[in-house]
Amino acid sequence: MPVDKQLKKTSDNALETPAVSDADLVIAIRENQFVVHYQPKIDTRTLEFVSVEALVRWNHPILGEVIPDKFIPLAEQSDHIHGITDIVLRTALEQSAQWRELGLDLRTSINISGASLEDPDLPEQIYNISRSFDVPADKVVLEITETWQSQDIAATTLILNGLVEKGFGLALDDVGTGHSNFAKLDGMPYSEMKLDKTHIHSATVDEETRQFISMCVELGHEMGMYVVAEGIERQDQWEMMSAMGCDEGQGYFIARPMPGDQIQGWLKRWNTYLGLAENHQRESGPKVNLDEMTGTFHRLNSIFPTKLDI
Repeated sequence: MPVDKQLKKTSDNALETPAVSDADLVIAIRENQFVVHYQPKIDTRTLEFVSVEALVRWNHPILGEVIPDKFIPLAEQSDHIHGITDIVLRTALEQSAQWRELGLDLRTSINISGASLEDPDLPEQIYNISRSFDVPADKVVLEITETWQSQDIAATTLILNGLVEKGFGLALDDVGTGHSNFAKLDGMPYSEMKLDKTHIHSATVDEETRQFISMCVELGHEMGMYVVAEGIERQDQWEMMSAMGCDEGQGYFIARPMPGDQIQGWLKRWNTYLGLAENHQRESGPKVNLDEMTGTFHRLNSIFPTKLDI
């Protein structure tokens, strides 16, 4: 049996999720056991809903929902990562096309494994998928983690440039977690920088972290990149990242990841609440803090992502 049903004990006697196997991945890809949820990203200045990140989950028939950290490293050790990437790309771009039919013109960010960047045919493959769903390439952002280490920088640069030539955006993900810091920005055609959540969480209490974020924002803007703060979980984090010049915010404070068919309803509630907040501000004068009022929505929507009625 592929899945080891024996739960492992940790040092503190807590139960670990059983490890998945290569055979499990083969079955998962063949039966398409993967689902994609979408997490909204908000413009910090206008509070406009501008984009989503596509996040894959594995609906394992025995283990239930398995997060990427539990299976992506295993998939990257074989060609299985390419099968998963293909499923996520097709699912996310089909959903993007459906949103466009509803009038939602969103950018969709999709995570690409470093292992996939070893394939010289990758730009053409992704372009063909986006074209098959009639999704413009400039509405697709491909996220590459900063911790990824290329074995052939020159070849990888050609592939990244090929993606940009096709019109796709490129995001350097998890900035601040890699060993090379900003070395990967040199000569690479990134259009977006995503600050890792660990820095967002510590920025409100640590001056050194704030200086690091400030440096990232300044450098990113000098290089013509959007700067995204991910993992925002509290209002003070949201306000600080906005004040420090981050262009977009993402995290549980804004919204939890949700199925694609729930995005339109979430946006309706979001826009309704913003309209009420703006009207209240005009009627009550400068004492009303719009950020505080929208913060109330963020907190409630994080708890009740599909049931909050305004």
